[in-house]
Parts: sequence; structure tokens; C-alpha cells
Amino acid sequence: MTDEALPRATLLTDEDAKREEAIAERFATWMGVTQVKIGKDLPDRQKPRLDRAFIRDGRTLVGLGEVKAHLKYRFAECAKFVVSKAKIEHGRSVNLLLRVPVLLVIEFACGTLAWLDVRSDYVTWHEWGRHDRNDPADIEDGACFTWERFHKEANP
Repeated sequence: MTDEALPRATLLTDEDAKREEAIAERFATWMGVTQVKIGKDLPDRQKPRLDRAFIRDGRTLVGLGEVKAHLKYRFAECAKFVVSKAKIEHGRSVNLLLRVPVLLVIEFACGTLAWLDVRSDYVTWHEWGRHDRNDPADIEDGACFTWERFHKEANP
């Protein structure tokens, strides 16, 4: 064990995990691939920034992704969409290494399923994050995307 602080406890509930599994299945069906959960939120390890592998024909990796349920907002309700810049930059590094698309897949409160490629252009939003929990770990740089960067499910 090192003197470094352990990652904070996961905030993902069992209900959240089930919802993300359903979103991943919906996306995989839409794309004609199979999804596989990767990574775990272990208390003594850094949490994964990507949580799904997308596979075609049971053996070919065709992409990786981070799946989220964004239950507070409808698609395009706000001026822009913001997510952790570190998560996006990690996805970009994985894309360069593995040469497969890395996607952010989100279901919004209105039921819209949308995704974007982490290689999409964004603007940095400094000191973005959640201020409601009074946790300094919630504040970080964000990657701010326009809604035009998203692809939406054709027939929800």
C-alpha cells in the first residue's frame, strides 16, 4: 500500500448500475453490436473512465464507451452539454492506443438516446462540476460540447 490517498467511494447505486446496463443494451441493439461491461468501482483502485466494450460477431472490438443516464435534463434543454474533461481526454488516449471509436452514450430525461465520439471538438469550462455536495473532488475542468456533436437514435 502506498501513502497516496485512495479514490473516493463510488456514488453509483445498484439502481444506477441497472439503468446504465439497460442503456448500454439499448445502444448496442441500435448499433447491431453486443455490449460487455468492463471495469469495476473498487474502493482501493482508481475508477474506470470507460465502462463498456462494443463487440461485433462475438470477437471483434468495434468501440469502447462510457454510458450515462442524465435524468435531470432533456436533450438540448441547456445551451451546451458538459462532461469531465479528464474523462474525454482519457477516451482520446485510449482511441489513439487501440484505434477504435470511444463514445459517450447518454440517455436523457426525455428518453432520447444520444452519443458522441470523444474526438469531437469541445471548449474547456474551467472549475466545472457539482457544487451541491461541497466536495472539492467534484470540481474539475469540463469539456463543453455543442448539441450538434451528438448523434441521436433514429427510432426511439
